[in-house]
Amino acid sequence: MFGEGGAPVRVSTTTVTPHYTHPVLVLDFQSLYPSIIIAYNYCYTTCLGRSLYPSIIIAYNYCYTTCLGRVEHLSEVSTTTVTPHYTHPVLVLDFQSLYPSIIIAYNYCYTTCLGRVEHLSEVSTTTVTPHYTHPVLVLDFQSLYPSIIIAYNYCYTTCLGRVEHLSEYNYCYTTCLGRVEHLSEPGEFEFGCSSLKVPPGTLRKLRDRLTVSPNGVAFVTKDVRKGILPGMLQDILNTRIMVKKSMKDHKQDKNLTRMLHSRQLGLKLIANVTYGYTSASFSGRMACIEIADSIVRKARETLERAIRLVNDTPKWGARVVYGDTDSMFVLLKGASKDRAFQIGQEIAETVTAANPKPVKLKFEKVYLPCLLQTKKRYVGYMYETPDQREPEFDAKGIETVRRDGCPAVSKCVCVCACVYETPDQREPEFDAKGIETVRRDGCPAASKILECSLKTLFTTKDVSQVKQYVERQCTKLLEGRASMQDCIIAKEYRGKASYRPTACVPALEITRRLLSSDRRAEPRVGERVPYVIVYGSPGLPLIQLVRQPQEVLNDPNLRLNATYYINKQILPALNRVFSLIGVDVFGWYRELPRTNRVAAPSRFLPDSRKGTISQFFQTVSCPVCTGPAQQGVCSQCQGDPQLVAVTLNNQIRAWERTYQHLQQVCQSCTGSPGQPSCISLDCPVLYKYVKAKNDVERAAYFRELLDKTLDG
Repeated sequence: MFGEGGAPVRVSTTTVTPHYTHPVLVLDFQSLYPSIIIAYNYCYTTCLGRSLYPSIIIAYNYCYTTCLGRVEHLSEVSTTTVTPHYTHPVLVLDFQSLYPSIIIAYNYCYTTCLGRVEHLSEVSTTTVTPHYTHPVLVLDFQSLYPSIIIAYNYCYTTCLGRVEHLSEYNYCYTTCLGRVEHLSEPGEFEFGCSSLKVPPGTLRKLRDRLTVSPNGVAFVTKDVRKGILPGMLQDILNTRIMVKKSMKDHKQDKNLTRMLHSRQLGLKLIANVTYGYTSASFSGRMACIEIADSIVRKARETLERAIRLVNDTPKWGARVVYGDTDSMFVLLKGASKDRAFQIGQEIAETVTAANPKPVKLKFEKVYLPCLLQTKKRYVGYMYETPDQREPEFDAKGIETVRRDGCPAVSKCVCVCACVYETPDQREPEFDAKGIETVRRDGCPAASKILECSLKTLFTTKDVSQVKQYVERQCTKLLEGRASMQDCIIAKEYRGKASYRPTACVPALEITRRLLSSDRRAEPRVGERVPYVIVYGSPGLPLIQLVRQPQEVLNDPNLRLNATYYINKQILPALNRVFSLIGVDVFGWYRELPRTNRVAAPSRFLPDSRKGTISQFFQTVSCPVCTGPAQQGVCSQCQGDPQLVAVTLNNQIRAWERTYQHLQQVCQSCTGSPGQPSCISLDCPVLYKYVKAKNDVERAAYFRELLDKTLDG
């Protein structure tokens, strides 16, 4: 494959199923000899959802839904449609059947929960931030909320209510928080969505067999009654451990491994959403905020104890710089990578020993370096083993992993944290969370630029090289040399009823245009609608500059709005990260020289399609030396006709060769001869083919210049 100047053109070998417009399908089916290939591909892609690897995806999804349905006691269809609020009653009531009188004794049936008012949650997590060049340990509590439920026996059937409701006349009860409550006479009190009454005699008998959560809710210990939730979660976690062990024993059997992976994943999901099931006061069916708050507060207390232990142990010389829910980042100033892995393992073992089973702190990896942007948004070079030589880029919550934004942003930001996960790992991995490199709702170009910028920063530790890279990418956009695929933004469509009549939302605007020509072209609710922003007349609102990608591909006069993508997509994503280290990214763009290169005209484009003043301009650059020229070839190059002939002929030949090869690739993919009619926006070859086609049309202009030069 060859490009400009005979350079090779790389064509992706990823399997992409062809996609056709409705007019193409209708004309083909109405023809005398319909194309079997197109018909087959249409039915195939319709059934499989136009996936990249249809057979693999179907096999995996079928296996996954089947296994998850068995775990949750649901049908395969219900597995993908119902919420945990429906799956958990099945599991809870099934497990509760072993103890039929427990739920009834406490008058807590989920049918009584609908329409009741509850206390609001009292707990939220906190966090800290910025940029670190020393090793940073990443430690996570393994299944923290399920472990808290099991370790402290938190359940509907073991909860006695809040401490202030559990007094007998003027009985004083000292809580674990150290405060003394003087309470009123006992009686029936509100509990979750229902009510509860604990007899004073029962409370006296259980005085020494109670545990009180940090938010003042009392629970009985396991020797009095083992809760349904702890028992259910213990069985789930034990089963998951057994399934994962079986996966290791049968690695060579891929089908069995896939099935076991689906089962352990289903078990993991059920365990992890159990806490959310107890706290879902709006849509839940067995919501009990007393239990939910107790779980969160106890988990937070566990995390805070671990943080104090790490900070107060002098031999480690460590300081916790970030803590959130079930994880903490520990900074080791001046430590080597090998020493960091040793300390990380010691911290994990010490904290685990200080907590009741099954609460366990797991040492995940080492970041070197890393950048913590804000809560749940960080990025860095990741090392997973001590002997890892090359780091891996790891991003969480930033633009480099977002799907509905501009891919170019990810390219610019490859510079957040380097991660080591084992002591013998030599090279780190790039790791990011929450910033643009991993977010799905931004510009793909922004994600890619952000990712590459972060990698450059972590590797070279030289901001000037990052500046040069960002300036090159901005210049590429301004000159129109960027791929349109990197500039496609895809936002979720929420349905016409979810928007105000005057809403200016790109996804809604595209939908309105589709419906104006086809009443059945409305996207499904939740479907991502792709669009791009183009240049337009001065003063036009941004919503009128929204176009479908196919419109831009079909009309070469439409140009991507580089100013919008730079100022609204790429630079804000970069600034959110690099402002933490005192870098003004917008200043780089202001210093950038402005160039505006207009492409050579094509004789095949009618003047009626011109909409902006720039489309009436002709190129003022010489196609031979790229210098300024009044008309066509500059006067200096006209003095050397041989150079003009060789340069222009080589360029024309390169364009035609590239166009021919890309056409062959499309014909091979679609299985049909002639001009490709596929419009799959996921295929990178489509954009290269359209560009090559436009270049071939411009070749006629070059031939005219060549004839004028040789005749003159």
